[in-house]
Amino acid sequence: MAKTPSQPVQSDLPAAVLVSAMRNEATFLLEWVAYHRVIGFSKIVVCANPSTDGTDALLAALAKAGAITYLPTQPRPDQSPLEAAAAAFEATVGYRDGAWYAWLDADEFMNVQCGARKVQDLIAALGPAQGIMLNWRLFGTSGRQSFPGRFISPDFVRASVPGFVANLETKPFFRKSAEISGFAKIGQERPALAKGHMLAAGDFLGGNGRPLLATEARNHAWLAGQRLGRSNLAARREAGAALAQINHYAVRTPDHYRLKQMRGRGFLKAGGKTGRLRYDATYFSRFDRNEAEDRSILHWQDAVGAEISRLLATPAIARAQSEADALIAAELRRLDPVHAGAAAVPVMHLPLVNADFEPQAQADGQDAFVLTFGTEEAALVTAAVTLSPSKAARAGQRSLRRNWPRSRTSPRCTTSISGRPVRGAFRTTATNTPGSTITRCRSGTAPILVSRTLC
Repeated sequence: MAKTPSQPVQSDLPAAVLVSAMRNEATFLLEWVAYHRVIGFSKIVVCANPSTDGTDALLAALAKAGAITYLPTQPRPDQSPLEAAAAAFEATVGYRDGAWYAWLDADEFMNVQCGARKVQDLIAALGPAQGIMLNWRLFGTSGRQSFPGRFISPDFVRASVPGFVANLETKPFFRKSAEISGFAKIGQERPALAKGHMLAAGDFLGGNGRPLLATEARNHAWLAGQRLGRSNLAARREAGAALAQINHYAVRTPDHYRLKQMRGRGFLKAGGKTGRLRYDATYFSRFDRNEAEDRSILHWQDAVGAEISRLLATPAIARAQSEADALIAAELRRLDPVHAGAAAVPVMHLPLVNADFEPQAQADGQDAFVLTFGTEEAALVTAAVTLSPSKAARAGQRSLRRNWPRSRTSPRCTTSISGRPVRGAFRTTATNTPGSTITRCRSGTAPILVSRTLC
C-alpha cells in the first residue's frame, strides 16, 4: 500500500523532532499530527501505552503510512507512562546533535508567531540561542458542550488573557548538543544539561523573546544541576509569546473532559496512588478560560484541513479513525449525562471587559464579547445576577457571600457582570463614571474588574 506523501523537508535545514506520550487520544490525534506536520516538524514520535478508544490502531496506521514514528510502551509497576515513553524514545530513536526537540501533549499545539510561522522560522529567529521556554496560552471550551471536530477552527478561539497565571507554565524547545543531553527525566519541563556544561541563562530565551534572567532562582538551580520544584514555571518578567506560544486546550469540552478524567495522568506510576482526582470540577473551572480571543492559529486552518484529507485518503487510516470514532461515541453514550457534561457544566454568556495583567474599564459603546463560565462560577454568577448579596445570603447562598464583594448598590440599581468572579479574599475599590460605578476586587496580586453597576 502506498504511503501518504511526507511533508517536504529541505536537507539544508536543521531537523525538528516532536515527541509525545499519549493514551486514549483518538478523537484529537489526527488533527494534532496533521498540524505539526504542516508547520514543519520533520519527525513526529508518539509513544503510547495501551488505549481503549482505538488510538493504538490509528497510531499504527499513521506509522505505516510514514506520517509518524509509533513506539508502543508498557510501563512497569514502578514506572509512570511518561517515564516509559522517555525511555522508549531514547532507546529507539534517540538524539542527534544539531537537531531541535520539543515534547508536547495531545492537547498542546506549538503556535509560531514569527516569520512564515513555521518551526524553521522559529529556529531562525532564535539565532545562537540554544533553546526557548515557550509559554502556554490556555484555551477554554468557547461555550461548547461537545467537540465539533477541530481545534484549529473558529469553534475554539476563546482563550485566557495573556497574564493569566497558568500561562506562566512552559514547554522547552531546544537544540541537542554536547552540553544539552536531552529531555529532563521527569516531566520534560526543561532540557537536561550535561555534567560540566558551560551554558548560562542567556543561552536560552524566555517566552518574551529575551534571554532568561540569571537572577531568577529557578534558572540558577537548573543551570547548577540542583533539584527543581515547579521547574516549568516562568517568571512574569520572562513570559510572553514574542516568537511562539503553546496553545493548550486543557479542558477541551465537557463530554471529552469526562473521558480525560477516566484516562488518568501520565505522571503517575502504574502502581502508585494520586491521593486526589486532578481532573475534577475545580480543575475544569480554573482552566476553562474564555475571557479573550486568539485566532492566530487559524492561519493554518485550510492547510491543516488539506493535510487531514490527505492522511484520510489512506484506507487504513480512514478505517482506524472510523472505528475509533464509533468506540468513543459508544463510551460517551454509556456515561451518565450529568457526568458527560451537558448538565454538569452550565454555560453562561455574559459581557466582559477585555483585561490583561491589569484591569481596564470598559468604554461606553465598546463591543462586549462572550464569556463562558465553568460549573462553580456559573452557579455563582447565576445567583449574583438573580439576587442581591443580602437576599442571596438569606436564601442560603453562603458561597455567594464568601465570593462576591460588597458594593454600594441600591434597589434602584441593576448589576451586570463584566468580569470573571474569583474565589478568595477581596479588597474592593469603586471608581465613579457618569451613570455607573466600576467595582474592582483584588485576589492576591492580580486585580480583576468584577462588576459594572448601572444606576
